[in-house]
Amino acid sequence: MSVNAVYFCVYLAGIQFETLAKIINRRKRHMFVLRSLNALLFAALFSYSALAQVAIGYLDLNIILTQYPDMNQANAELASYEEKLGGDIRVFQDYLNSQIQAYVEKQKTGLSDFEKSKYEEVLERLNTEYQERITFAQQDLIRKRGELMSPAIIGIDKALREIAASKNLDCVIQRENEARIPVLVFAPENANLTVEVLKHLGWRLTEEQKTAPPFNVDPGNTSIGFTNVELVLANMPAIKSMEVVLAAYQKKLTRDFESKQATQLALVNDYNDKRENKQPPEDELRQMARMEKEILKLNNEIRQFPQFADALLRERRIKLMEPALNTLQSAIDKIAADNGFTFILNQTMSTGVTSIVHGPENGDITAELYKVLDIPGAKSSLALSSPKNIKVGYLNVEKVFAGMPGVKEANAQLQEKFQKAIDTIAVEEEYTFMLNQTSASNILYMNPDHDETQNVLGRLKN
Repeated sequence: MSVNAVYFCVYLAGIQFETLAKIINRRKRHMFVLRSLNALLFAALFSYSALAQVAIGYLDLNIILTQYPDMNQANAELASYEEKLGGDIRVFQDYLNSQIQAYVEKQKTGLSDFEKSKYEEVLERLNTEYQERITFAQQDLIRKRGELMSPAIIGIDKALREIAASKNLDCVIQRENEARIPVLVFAPENANLTVEVLKHLGWRLTEEQKTAPPFNVDPGNTSIGFTNVELVLANMPAIKSMEVVLAAYQKKLTRDFESKQATQLALVNDYNDKRENKQPPEDELRQMARMEKEILKLNNEIRQFPQFADALLRERRIKLMEPALNTLQSAIDKIAADNGFTFILNQTMSTGVTSIVHGPENGDITAELYKVLDIPGAKSSLALSSPKNIKVGYLNVEKVFAGMPGVKEANAQLQEKFQKAIDTIAVEEEYTFMLNQTSASNILYMNPDHDETQNVLGRLKN
């Protein structure tokens, strides 16, 4: 199970003009409130002799979906729909360009400042509408993809629940979330349910999947550790150096953008100077026609430059991050092996959602990762421990806050009360971990007997 560079960079590349460190500092004020765990409660939690045994599996939903029998048809329909949306955008873009051209032609005959202002207002409004149409088309494409894939998603969910029931599984975790960021950063191959689900659905298997080890989990030997991958990455020296390189590259892209703008402005000024000649010679008219086309071309390039620059920045970030991610994965693998962990979970999902709302401090491998990676600053007085007999509960944080009357956002006081309710339930029910089943955390299945959502909500209301 690897911390793949592509998975992380899909998220990281979307962060423009900010460093990872800044993002971590900002998020500490929000999502990390849920991890303000009470040391006394942990001491109480581990003072009993736990008899619970938890059976956990995981799967790769992205791989399963690629083997959907109707995927080719769905892709073809999606491509056709995308082409239609793109065609509509191009028609409007042509109309916008024609209006710009008309404005240029009108200027040749002479326009008052009032008339110029009116024309420019119309063009600005059309340009805004053009950008809105692009945004709406992107959203519509996402909706269409969800519609086309819904039969596959429904079938996978049904298969998963049937498999979980037949194998007495307590929890099934998706290997990576929708942004392709790992939820699991370490796990054994014999806990992988991907092939089981494909077989249950009757979908094709790849040659590699045909020889994959069968699902075989020993509940009594399951142990869980966790870390905050974002936090570790933000403090790795290699990542800090990478941010310096990326900042320089981003400045270069900004200079390129400004250069295009300057070129366009100079061309427009030159064009206007030539236009003032009421009877320009034939060769100058031809030159002005070429200039008009170049102005339109530069206008399109300037409008599209942000997306182009973003793609270049994403590509550069992926390449620069890969060595650091490989180093991080090796460190995670070593700590897991040395300390007997079966699974290592990534505590945060980059969307401000935490996947673990209660967990033992001596299961947090972050400080140990700092030591292995030679990152200064992290200290822990607790030795890592990987107890085998554990009990896992869960709740849906979104449902809890949605169920609170009059609550529009989770303020600090409510979060503190929320965490206290979770910690108390964990002690009373002898849970080693409590996980968040909120959609973004990608816990696909949990035993309903361990759903504490209503329990937490009831305590908050009281």
